[in-house]
Parts: sequence; structure tokens; C-alpha cells
Amino acid sequence: MNPLTSDQLKLETFLPCLNTKFRVGVDPASFVELELAEASDLNPASRSQPGKGPELVSFSLIFNGPDNRFLPQQIHAFAHDRIGRFELFIVPIGQKPGIIQYQAVFSRLVQR
Repeated sequence: MNPLTSDQLKLETFLPCLNTKFRVGVDPASFVELELAEASDLNPASRSQPGKGPELVSFSLIFNGPDNRFLPQQIHAFAHDRIGRFELFIVPIGQKPGIIQYQAVFSRLVQR
């Protein structure tokens, strides 16, 4: 299966994967599992104005990971049984008991 392109990574791609595990490659021999905790539309108003030029697609993903395996802010290789392989830039955004939270934010213009 070929890796997904950035244009194929949409909010609708991730919504069915809420509360499921993604494998994130740390190196070729190991990986960390992150759970998709949130998938949020950051700009729902742009979709309510059809015919007004380009549409801004903007959404956020929040992942929960173990607190014993820190992933730095950078592009990481992700894999999921349902949607396949892709690369994603994630940023650590916080820590709760037992977990570290990471966020990926998407923002791009799409022609209507």
C-alpha cells in the first residue's frame, strides 16, 4: 500500500479512527502507539458559504501517547490498519498522568 499524500489526509479520513491506535515509527526496529483522542474542524464557517472562492480546510488532531516514550516535534512516520501509512508533523502539547499529548494541525486552501 502506497503512503497517503497530504491531499488525502482529511478530517473525514480520521473521524472513523477516533479512539484507535496509530503506530508511529521511532526507528526501523521499534514504534510507539498513539491513540487518536480528538479530531476537530477548526473552520466550519468556510464550508457554509458555497461559491465564495477557495475553501480553507483546517482541522486538528490530538493524540495521546505513553509518558515513557517522548516523541520530539518533527515529522514522524504513521501507520494505521484502516487508513494506511502517511507522514505527519506532530508537536507535543501537554502531559497528563500517564500520557503525553501531541497535536497535528492541517490548514490548506482547496478550490471549489
